[in-house]
Amino acid sequence: MSDHILQRVRLLDPRVIGHGQPISTTTDRNQRAAKFALGEAGSCPDRPSLTVIIADDSASITAQSGHDPLAQRYSEAKRAIDQIGRSCNCRQEFVAIIHFDQPSPLDVPPQRLQRRGRLRLRSGLRSTGARGSSDLSPALDKAERLATQFRAFDIGIVVMTDFLLTDRDPSEILGRLVSFEGHVHAVALNAEPPQTLKTAPHVSISMITQNSEPGATARAIFESMTANRALATAHQDQEQ
Repeated sequence: MSDHILQRVRLLDPRVIGHGQPISTTTDRNQRAAKFALGEAGSCPDRPSLTVIIADDSASITAQSGHDPLAQRYSEAKRAIDQIGRSCNCRQEFVAIIHFDQPSPLDVPPQRLQRRGRLRLRSGLRSTGARGSSDLSPALDKAERLATQFRAFDIGIVVMTDFLLTDRDPSEILGRLVSFEGHVHAVALNAEPPQTLKTAPHVSISMITQNSEPGATARAIFESMTANRALATAHQDQEQ
């Protein structure tokens, strides 16, 4: 995968399985430009698909000094969904939103990518502003139920978190994530993902740091959503 698509950094072993190791960076997130390009969305896939976006809204993410280094994970997710949705005419591509906090008023059940569905998804791509949970288990439970309900679909999940998990048994939860029936994309927000994920063959990892280019989170989601689309291409920067 080109370095122009998803910025990656050398991965280090986390200190505790299931817990991320914060990365120290100095770039001021508010000084970064918000302009970026995505790739070509291509055409609709042969099989129906469902992408489940799981979002961590805990204090370690949402605080002013938290681990959402670009402070725009939701706006970038909207950008990726909108671009793919505008090219979808099959009515067989769905996206769902699940938050770590369960139950959450911001969860959105699977929506088609037509305009009405995209508007519904946009309503869930935000935080309530309350101090959120760092437990992944409740959200993963819900994603697993969706996978059973949509078993005839190509299913992928995108988990946006710093992996500072507070589940009773993080190792067990990560084992369930690795064994999920579908592709798993871990979007690690300013933290090292656990070793369990780094060694799993069907898990993609995108490292998003304060030094990542604007659009890094959008490109991670775009990559997951276009994995089964024909003629989809990722954006590559022009050579100077």
